[in-house]
Amino acid sequence: MMRCDIMRRCTVVLLTLLSAFGGCAGLLCRVCSYSSDDPHASTDCIYSPALITGPNSQIHCNRSCFTQENFNLESLQIVSYMRTCSAKPDTGYCVDDTWSKVCYDSCRTDFCNDFSKPLHEVYPTQNKENPDVNYYPSGNAASHLRCIQSFCGSCLIAVGAFLLITRYAVE
Repeated sequence: MMRCDIMRRCTVVLLTLLSAFGGCAGLLCRVCSYSSDDPHASTDCIYSPALITGPNSQIHCNRSCFTQENFNLESLQIVSYMRTCSAKPDTGYCVDDTWSKVCYDSCRTDFCNDFSKPLHEVYPTQNKENPDVNYYPSGNAASHLRCIQSFCGSCLIAVGAFLLITRYAVE
């Protein structure tokens, strides 16, 4: 009976450690929007997202941080800009049509959508001959790699702690 109680406690400790060191399981994303139709709109969402504070300026997200920009090619103005949490897999590219360029980015580390440069200045236009190709700039690919490394390291720490606890509990 004592051994079952110890194993239950060890399981609780392991689950607590895994949730504490969850790596990329839950992340924080910047949330804001800009529309050129709003005469009172601030461009902080585009150029200075870290200046936006308050309870609605970030969201806990279990999917991806997502950013979308609509840029008017005729007026050379950003028409709308949005940062949020989304399940959309679109990552690092822009699509042109006659009048506008729409750019997308998604990422999976805390506040990875907090950059201060418009997407149309960062990402290339999607290859029209091969529209299924998404572009992954080195900064975004590096953040994905850090996320994987962090998660793997956290899991190793949690498993090591579990083995250590169960070893002493059984003796």
